[in-house]
Amino acid sequence: QTKKPSIDFEYYLNYEDKKYHIMNSAYPAFDKSGKLIGAIDVFRKIKRTYKMITDIGGHRAAFKFEDFVGSSKILNNKIEIAKEFSLIDKTILIEGESGTGKDLFAQAIHNCSSRKNGPFIAINCANFSRDLFDSELFGYEEGAFTGAKIGGKVGKFELASGGTIFLDEIGEIPIQLQAKLLRVIETKKISRLGSNKEIYVDVRIIAATNRNLKQMVADNKFREDLFYRLKVLYIELPALRDRGNDVIQLCDHFIKKINNEMNTDVEGISENAKKIIKNHVWNGNIRELENVISIAMFICKENIISSQHLLKAGIDNVSAGKLVFSDNDTLETMNKEILLDVLLKTDHNIKKVSEILGVSRNTVYRKMKKYKIDRKR
Repeated sequence: QTKKPSIDFEYYLNYEDKKYHIMNSAYPAFDKSGKLIGAIDVFRKIKRTYKMITDIGGHRAAFKFEDFVGSSKILNNKIEIAKEFSLIDKTILIEGESGTGKDLFAQAIHNCSSRKNGPFIAINCANFSRDLFDSELFGYEEGAFTGAKIGGKVGKFELASGGTIFLDEIGEIPIQLQAKLLRVIETKKISRLGSNKEIYVDVRIIAATNRNLKQMVADNKFREDLFYRLKVLYIELPALRDRGNDVIQLCDHFIKKINNEMNTDVEGISENAKKIIKNHVWNGNIRELENVISIAMFICKENIISSQHLLKAGIDNVSAGKLVFSDNDTLETMNKEILLDVLLKTDHNIKKVSEILGVSRNTVYRKMKKYKIDRKR
């Protein structure tokens, strides 16, 4: 009728008591005079399309077990457990404080599993409202709600089929959606919003949280049946303060990494600074350590990070023992000095400045205005 191609339409085909989920593209065929003489109809498995989407979208796990930095007994023990779990195609629950590397363990498990050639889809459950979370995980059909995209949207579970879906901060999932997630785990089928069709999804779930799910179950904030469905295999990651000398090895690793990224030439950390680092509690764990080291490197005018650099980068006086700020070195002057240093070394690249300092770009602009720092044109 239109004499125009119809490309990439979802199609469900019932054949011999089986339902096939496929993509359909149809192209008109013309003779030399331009007369329509027929059409070419192409059907492809939906998995091929999903693989193309995940490849283009970069939904791949980059981290492997050999990439972990540290030689402590407790870390190596967790790595060995994770390696064994990677060979068992069951749901895994990873618990640990924020910044302990739960996402890296999930990537390494995926890359060591039989699903390593499949997609790795990560979603942070804390980033979505109830309605948005439902549509993100399970997708929706065209017209399912006001503002729905034409043609609908594929959910994360469908995209992850054949691979792994990583549900970070699982403790934040709305209680109303927990029953739906439980059903997906039990049946391996999902339904998009606005549709009554069930779609089979072949996914392995790795869930992670920094909260105590067992206590949440006791407080009626998390479903007990879902908790045990997720905790088929279980890993609890150690805090950085429990990993001994790993913290110094991580410092060396971050110094090399930041030197390469930012073209700096810091060689290491002074002995006194190492004592401070070992004495610090690191409530933010590895993430906090990397942030402190990156700021200290930008403050550092020499080749060695000293205790004063760590103080100015955010290490508290308790960790530093007897070390205190000088009379003229107030918190405000230090903040201004840090900001000026980072602005200079990044050539006033606000995006890089915000990443190094671990704040938003709006915060950088606000601080520049406060300290009367002109923006480089």
